Amino acid sequence: KINASPDGERCIATESILKQIHTQINRCPDASVRDAGIITQLQTLIHRKLAGYGTTTSYAREIGQEYSARTLHEALVEERELDVELSSLAEEQINRKANMAIEA
Repeated sequence: KINASPDGERCIATESILKQIHTQINRCPDASVRDAGIITQLQTLIHRKLAGYGTTTSYAREIGQEYSARTLHEALVEERELDVELSSLAEEQINRKANMAIEA
């Protein structure tokens, strides 16, 4: 196993995205428009995580840490599944409702 702790420095980019979500929740009066914006921000976070998991999985394999690589790959797969679910939710429901609210 890699001798590392997940407790590291704070990620300013992640904190910024979370702040944007909070602002979106407080400022947007229409629930469907708010939900569409929240999904956008959540997917931004997920895509950052996908990049990180993909890179660290490859690195773990490169240095012979197969157990860590498998664990990281599992996390990568879970994040991809979440991204697909959020995309489906947005495409099949939320975006349509948000568009109707904007056009009203």
